[in-house]
Amino acid sequence: MEHVYLLSCAPAQHGGGVHKYSLTKAGKLTPLAAFPCEKPMYAVRRGDTLHVLLRYENEQAQIRTGACLALGLDAAGDFLSATAPFPSRGEVPCHLTVIGDDVYLVNYITGNVVKNGQKAVHHAGRGPHAVRQATAHTHFVELLPDGFLGVCDLGTDTLRIYDRDLKPLSAAKVPDGHGIRHFVTAKKGDTTYLYAVNELMPSVSRFVYQNGRAVYLDTVEIPCERSEATAAAIRLSSDGRYLYVSVRAENIIAVFAVGADGSLTLLQTATCGGDGPRDFLLIDGYLVCANQFSSTVTVFGMREGKLSEMTDSIPLADPLCVLR
Repeated sequence: MEHVYLLSCAPAQHGGGVHKYSLTKAGKLTPLAAFPCEKPMYAVRRGDTLHVLLRYENEQAQIRTGACLALGLDAAGDFLSATAPFPSRGEVPCHLTVIGDDVYLVNYITGNVVKNGQKAVHHAGRGPHAVRQATAHTHFVELLPDGFLGVCDLGTDTLRIYDRDLKPLSAAKVPDGHGIRHFVTAKKGDTTYLYAVNELMPSVSRFVYQNGRAVYLDTVEIPCERSEATAAAIRLSSDGRYLYVSVRAENIIAVFAVGADGSLTLLQTATCGGDGPRDFLLIDGYLVCANQFSSTVTVFGMREGKLSEMTDSIPLADPLCVLR
């Protein structure tokens, strides 16, 4: 039995918060505990602490400020305590990573990356998409294998690399108008590859990464029938052989085989079993998917890297994030 945490980005009074479930060997989700909080967007777990981004809204001022809090967990992974939230220093915080005592987060609307709620670096620029790229939109921050930070800017189609003090080191771009969103890294032989999912034109862009610099190689498109399709999450299997991407509106999980040379070959496009697969996670032979617009969480078995039968589907208001 594995423990899974699901974030419901609803108001706390309507069930919003962090929900703990067990994932059984049969692929069933069973509720165990919940911590109510206001519109959690994303979370990461570090040891016995869950770091959670909250999205606050002020309708009168027409702003969407955010905050970050830390939830303490006991040995069983149940909720013990919560710190006072500190401000995200921007609107719509959407991703964070925690390295040692440092918390890094990005605010989508404000277009900045923030360290410990104190130091903020703002991006500038725009892309060709008139609505979605009118300004910078930072969407993701993560530690790279060499200790630097990678930040995806959907608004400018740019991957930016920083040191741990947010000093800029380099930048690389995906094709114009594709809207880089998240990335994962994988090592093949002596080469580190960085795979970035592009939201606006559902696809995966591939880079070679070394010493604080990413070099663009190519982009593999994900076949979609719906023009409004947008990609969301990207995950890599633990053995590095398979890459997974969720696509909203098309409501699929795309599965790629990763070659010894880092190349990608599309193996499968499988239904996610809901509407709006915002996030998903691979857990012990299962794929757990948070479907935002249908307010459902679905579970699929896995066979030779591909999705097989759906083993469970549960209701959860506005699910945005899955973690363990």
